[in-house]
Amino acid sequence: MTRSAELAYRLEVPEGWLVEDVAGGALMVARDPDSGTSFAANVNVVRCDPDPPTEPAAVLRESIAAMQRLLADFVALETDEGAEPRLLYTFRQGEDGVTAEQRYVFAGDTYFVVTATAANSDWRGRGPALAAMLDSFELVESPP
Repeated sequence: MTRSAELAYRLEVPEGWLVEDVAGGALMVARDPDSGTSFAANVNVVRCDPDPPTEPAAVLRESIAAMQRLLADFVALETDEGAEPRLLYTFRQGEDGVTAEQRYVFAGDTYFVVTATAANSDWRGRGPALAAMLDSFELVESPP
């Protein structure tokens, strides 16, 4: 379990993965030290407290617009603007082609972005395990 102010979350991480609490906007990063490619498969969690609050579909649209500006060769592959938006996309980072899936989990005015990322050549084999990690993410009551 990882704690974030008054909100806590749980994320199941495979044995052997390295988990780090990080400074800045991200709360944590879990990465596979044995990815076997130049890009390490990873999952990260970011907490967002927008001011003013925003709706889930707007968050997804704003995220896509930002990634179109910031990520080389960004392509949105699948989107879901439901109550818990989801985005599958690909982009280039240096010489690596990368695929990522993001899930947006809302708790009042706060939301969490949980992202799984792997090299394109690795995604087919790692996709189910990464999706299981994303599926495991849940908000829980923070201990006192």
